[in-house]
Amino acid sequence: MLKKVSGLYYGWRMIGLVSALRVLGGGLHQYGFTVFFLPVTQDLGL
Repeated sequence: MLKKVSGLYYGWRMIGLVSALRVLGGGLHQYGFTVFFLPVTQDLGL
């Protein structure tokens, strides 16, 4: 039998953690791209 810690199932904690990481990673990918892309295009004259 799986042990419950603090009344919250371990799997729900993992789902919450992975979801938070996914949201943060998606935001960095979506909005952080221009931080690097625009200066490179300006330096290369593209």
